[in-house]
Amino acid sequence: MDTRLLSLANLIAIFGESETQALLDSFVCREEVIEKYCKVAAIKNENTNFTRTYVYLKPSFDTSTLQVQIQVVGLFSIQPGFVDGPAMPDTILGKKSVKRVSNSKIQHFDKKRVLPAYNIRILGKTENATDISGKEMLDDCLTIFRLSKANIGGDTVLLKCKRILFQKFYSKYQFALLGPKSESDKKVNQQKDDDELYVGRHLDIV
Repeated sequence: MDTRLLSLANLIAIFGESETQALLDSFVCREEVIEKYCKVAAIKNENTNFTRTYVYLKPSFDTSTLQVQIQVVGLFSIQPGFVDGPAMPDTILGKKSVKRVSNSKIQHFDKKRVLPAYNIRILGKTENATDISGKEMLDDCLTIFRLSKANIGGDTVLLKCKRILFQKFYSKYQFALLGPKSESDKKVNQQKDDDELYVGRHLDIV
């Protein structure tokens, strides 16, 4: 049976919150933070409109019970956000866009000039999820962002990940390291490989 992608909101509407939580509790990922998010925060954040989560479901037929079993094999969680415009590399936004944002009067509460961004909060899958790849999950996520762009605008994607994950995965799909913009940022970016870094890309890059 094929793996299906379903929004967490629709999953709750179909199965109810308690049964959906039971499905999420079965999710196992070698990245502890992703597994914990799925089991502890996904429904809470969905109900408070803090994030929108999308879940990959793998149905299978249990011959001993003659019933269809459903397993959560992957998920990604997204939210609106912002990024310091001048911190975006020219290769991501283009020089004209960087200059426009740098000179913009758009400000956040901390008085920094910022650029609206789509934020990937969580993206991960189980090790036995052979029907989906990380690239396919990222493509699904970006497709949702592009649909949002058509209605509300925005063209920057932002996420935080470990350096090693950036090097092995996200850098292959046109994500670039943000900054550094100061000496303190440079020191952070020179730390050990498991540090978490902010990376971004332009939504229209294919």
